[in-house]
Amino acid sequence: MMRRLLVGSVFAGESSDPFWYSLQLSRLQSGLPREAFDHCVFLGRRAVPVQFEQSIVIGQSSRGGNGEHLEGLHKVMEYFLQRRADYEGFLVLDSDAFPIRSDWMAVLDGYIERFHKNYAAAVRTENLDVFPHPCIAYSRYPEYLVFDRVTSVNLLGEQVADVACIADGMFPLIKCNQLSVHPTISTIYSDLFYHHGCGSRAFWMRSIGRGYYDHIATAVSDPRNLIEMLKIDAEEYIARLRFGSARGSGIPDDIGENAPAFTRS
Repeated sequence: MMRRLLVGSVFAGESSDPFWYSLQLSRLQSGLPREAFDHCVFLGRRAVPVQFEQSIVIGQSSRGGNGEHLEGLHKVMEYFLQRRADYEGFLVLDSDAFPIRSDWMAVLDGYIERFHKNYAAAVRTENLDVFPHPCIAYSRYPEYLVFDRVTSVNLLGEQVADVACIADGMFPLIKCNQLSVHPTISTIYSDLFYHHGCGSRAFWMRSIGRGYYDHIATAVSDPRNLIEMLKIDAEEYIARLRFGSARGSGIPDDIGENAPAFTRS
C-alpha cells in the first residue's frame, strides 16, 4: 500500500533532540494519521539511536563536525530516491521545523502546480538569503530535493556559502508571521510551517553578525526565552505567531522589551 508522505530529518545529537523529535512527530500526525507517513532520520555522531525508535534510522555519522548536516541530507536524498515509487510526496525538515496546518500538503501541491514549479522550499529573506534552504523542502518528486554547499549573493550583494537546494523550479516559502518575536528565528513560513532556527546549536545568524538588525537589538527577545516559551505550550505559542489565529494569554505582549538578543560579532 502506498503511503502519502516520506519525511526526512537530520538530528545532530544535542540534548534538545528529544523535544524537537517529539514535537515534529506530533505536528506531522496532526495533519496525517501515523499510518499515512513514514519518518526517517539520519543521526549525528553524538545522537542516541534509541531516542528515535518511532522512526526509520537510515544512518549515523562517524565523523561529526561541520559537514555532518550535509552528510545527513545526502543520505536522506539517497533514501528518498530508493523509495520514490512508495510515496506521493517527500518532505525534508530541519530537526526544529514542522508543519502547522493540517492541509499543508494539498496547499503546496496546488501552488506548485499553479506556478509550474518542481518543489517548494524556505527562502530565509529574514537572514538576507535568496537561495532555497533545506530547513523545509517538499516535492512530489525526490529528484528535485538535491542539496549541496553553494555560493550565492545575498540581499546585501555579498557572497555567502551555505547548504542549499540546487534544483531548478523552486516555489519560495517566506516569512509570514502575524507576530514576529525575533527578526530571524521563530519563523512561520507561508503559514504552513514553523522553523525555530538555531534550535540545536548556539544562536548565530549571518544577518545578525553583519549588524543588519543593530538598531532594534535592545527591543528583541532573547532567543533562549523563546525556546522556553515553546516548551511550555507549543500550540499557544505558535497560535500567537500565525495570521488568523486568536491571540491567547500565554505569551506576554511585551515579550521583546528590554531583552538583549544578540551582539554583533
